[in-house]
Amino acid sequence: NLVKTLLNYGSAAQEYFKYASYSLANSYLEESDKALSASISSDYNALKIEDHSDDIEAYSATVEILTSTTIRVYFVEKNGGSFDGYKAYINDVAVDDEDILTKNGRHYVEITNINATDLNKEYTVRFEKTEDEVTSYASVTYSVLTYCYSKQNSQDAALKKFALSLFDYYLAIEDYLR
Repeated sequence: NLVKTLLNYGSAAQEYFKYASYSLANSYLEESDKALSASISSDYNALKIEDHSDDIEAYSATVEILTSTTIRVYFVEKNGGSFDGYKAYINDVAVDDEDILTKNGRHYVEITNINATDLNKEYTVRFEKTEDEVTSYASVTYSVLTYCYSKQNSQDAALKKFALSLFDYYLAIEDYLR
């Protein structure tokens, strides 16, 4: 089952990224072996957003899967606020300032090289500062499977197939490791 789901995930990635779709990884499987989960349970939706800051707020979270699996969590300034004095944390571990990146006015932090066995692992990214004994923060909790959950009803058929096949691959890994 693990090999079948890996081939289905590979094929879905080929179609989604438009790479060598003339020779799909699962082309030799029987049609019945290409069936994907119909849906992903809300149990896998780890998305939690907390906003306790007048200066910044969570903007979005994405997953990038090209050479490795990466979660990227974005934050933006609000109400004329500033990131001055804020420190970033991933699961309560401080992020080095040089690892806080900016793109199009959005500050973001990346969780890189996520192993296939950790697709369900929840990561909390938090920007926090304390002034006059008052702590302000904004945080996002997210996992790769949260991304899959959010894309399972996409109008983009290739993205939906990609999300469902990645979810099935994760389940097969979990089953294999039991």
